[in-house]
Amino acid sequence: MQNREQHQNIHALNAVTEPASERVIWDDVIQCLGQRTRGARKTWIVQTRIDGKTRKRTLGSASEITVSHARELAVNILG
Repeated sequence: MQNREQHQNIHALNAVTEPASERVIWDDVIQCLGQRTRGARKTWIVQTRIDGKTRKRTLGSASEITVSHARELAVNILG
């Protein structure tokens, strides 16, 4: 059920390849929230820019945190 919820609520608006083994699918509700995939591991991240530098903060494993909870965490971080 959780994976179905994630697929329904996240759209691949902008898949970014940083290292060859990393891919981020950005949320369509909160633009700074993304699900990062490295190999078989998926984590939620919040990416912001502070003083011209990109900062990524890991929220936790996508298998343990739902989309709605990841959004709540992102809103709390972003203020």
